[in-house]
Amino acid sequence: MNTEGFLKRLQGADATTKRRVLIAGSAVAMVVVLYVWLVYFNNLLADAGGARTAGAGEETGASFWATMRRGSAVLYDNVADAFGRIGELLKGSREYIVKPMK
Repeated sequence: MNTEGFLKRLQGADATTKRRVLIAGSAVAMVVVLYVWLVYFNNLLADAGGARTAGAGEETGASFWATMRRGSAVLYDNVADAFGRIGELLKGSREYIVKPMK
């Protein structure tokens, strides 16, 4: 069966048949996308798991609160750095060069 013949038959079909073909095609596309996503996610987890086991000896026994403290320290450093950069921008020169459009 060629594609042109299928499309011509579909154009001549009633609305119910068109709707069924649309739903079936959408379901097939959804299954394909879900399968590709799951394969990608599985590979992503496998890569992350391999990296985690390689460095697992360094952080054995780290508690939830120790991890939260380290994370909040990193977050605080990043926010303080961002405010510092904003402060430098505000303290900088207030001269702007405006070039006329040609």
